[in-house]
Amino acid sequence: MGGEEEILHQAERVISIRANYIKRPSGVDKKDIEQELRIEILKQKSRFNKERSSQKTFIERVITWKIGLLNRDFKRKKREIELKTIPFSYLGFKQKRRIE
Repeated sequence: MGGEEEILHQAERVISIRANYIKRPSGVDKKDIEQELRIEILKQKSRFNKERSSQKTFIERVITWKIGLLNRDFKRKKREIELKTIPFSYLGFKQKRRIE
């Protein structure tokens, strides 16, 4: 595998396209997602084995894996926000006194 510039150059088109299709929460920019994907490709670069796959396939798999992690994290954070907004009465708790 070539240097960092070569692998990032090959990955740029895939990164740009795939970053468009991620459902991201407000406040998370497309450029942030693209940067996360670039960083992950560079982290995983040493794991590439040209006998097992092409560089293009390797890049696709790393990006797909990272997008899965990002989506999972976004959903988890969304659930945390939703849980914070559920009234206690929905959970079966009765409020005995008002806390101020």
